[in-house]
Amino acid sequence: MITQEHSNEEYSFAKKWSPAIAAHGHTAIPNLLLRRYLDMGITSPELRMIIALETYRWDDKEPFPSVKSLSKLTGVSSRQGRLILTSLHNKGLIIRTEHVGGTNTYNYDRLIYKLDQLATSSLPLGRKEPPSQEETRLERRMKTSSKEDASQQDTKLKPNINTGLENAWEIAKQRYAK
Repeated sequence: MITQEHSNEEYSFAKKWSPAIAAHGHTAIPNLLLRRYLDMGITSPELRMIIALETYRWDDKEPFPSVKSLSKLTGVSSRQGRLILTSLHNKGLIIRTEHVGGTNTYNYDRLIYKLDQLATSSLPLGRKEPPSQEETRLERRMKTSSKEDASQQDTKLKPNINTGLENAWEIAKQRYAK
């Protein structure tokens, strides 16, 4: 993959959409889930329910929206919403914990685990294993620090572009030769 240094502001949600839209918040959904949900046996209504659940998760705690709220957000009846949540539970993608006198909590560590397995089995070109958390943190720090001037960045980028294209071509030939 060919990357260049860009400022965080250039990729901010508000810049991509608008400040007014950003004021209402946004939800981060992994591209891997959006691109491969069918391969994982997830239906379109189930994907909508996962996305709806994610809109209620503001930190690492389990979200606890009502079935009525989730159903309204996904455009289905409460009965259909319960059926979709049951299906996700039966597929081992979410764990629904019922609370007497309160709303259910939803844990999708299993979904995250299955996505992790998929991510590891189909890594971007040139990777043999997923980056560790430390590598990810280091990469973020490097991208946000702009201590090198543009000429030094260009010098580093040119050999990587050629090497990356050569590697990508070789890997593509091997994959499609099978």
